[in-house]
Amino acid sequence: MSGIDFVKFLKEDPHFFVVEKPAKLAVHPSDLCRDRRTLLQLVRNKGGDDHVYPVHRLDKPVSGPVLFARSPDICQQLQQQFIEGKVEKHYVAITRGWTADSGCIDLPLKKMGNGNMQACLTEYECLSQIEIDKPFGAHNSVRYSFVRMTPVTGRFHQLRRHFRDISHPIIGDSTDGDSRQNKFFRATFHARRLMLHCCFLSFNHPTTGHRIKTYLEPDLEFLTILEQLNFKKDMTNLALRW
Repeated sequence: MSGIDFVKFLKEDPHFFVVEKPAKLAVHPSDLCRDRRTLLQLVRNKGGDDHVYPVHRLDKPVSGPVLFARSPDICQQLQQQFIEGKVEKHYVAITRGWTADSGCIDLPLKKMGNGNMQACLTEYECLSQIEIDKPFGAHNSVRYSFVRMTPVTGRFHQLRRHFRDISHPIIGDSTDGDSRQNKFFRATFHARRLMLHCCFLSFNHPTTGHRIKTYLEPDLEFLTILEQLNFKKDMTNLALRW
C-alpha cells in the first residue's frame, strides 16, 4: 500500500493499544493478502517492538480502530471477549437504495474454506436517505442510504454479504457489491474506496474491567462524500451518542 508509512495510536496502555487502520491496508499478511506493508508491520516499526499481537482484524478495504495486545496472554483474554460477545463495534456505510428505518438481518452465511452454513446476525439503523436526480440505467434518479451497522456475530465479510443479500449492497464493494452502481458512484463522487468504516470499538480492560471506548471519525475522503450527499450532519449526531 503506497503512501502510508505511519500509524496513528488512538489509545495506549501497558497491556494493549488501539490504532487507526486506514482503508486499503491489511492488518497482517494472509493467504488472501500477501502485501509486504501491513498495519502490523507499521505498528512494529513505530514501536520498535516485534512483540505485538493483533486481537482482531478489519477487512483490507475497511477503515477503523484495531486493537493490539502487548503479550500473548492479554491477546487471548481480549479475543475471549470477542468470542463471548462482550466487544461492541459499530460501523457506518453508504448503501444502494433506501433501506428500512431499522432491522435485523439473520441470514446464515457460508463459512470460508469448508462451505458450511454459519448463523449470522447484523443489526442496523438507517440514519438518513437521499435521492439524486441523475439518470441511471432505466431509472431517472438514484437513491442512497447512510446506515449504522452492528455485527452481533463476526463472520467473514458479514456486513458486505448481509447487505448484498437484502439488495442494498455497500457502495464501493468490488466483491459483493453492484459493479455498475460502483462505477456510477466513482464517476459522480470520485470515491476510490469501500464506503464502510468502523467508527466505534468498546471492550473491557483486561485487568481492571473498566469499559474502554474508542470513537474514530471517518477519513477525509469518506467525510467529503458524506458532505456531498448531505449525510455529514448525521455522522456528527451519531458521534454525540458516544
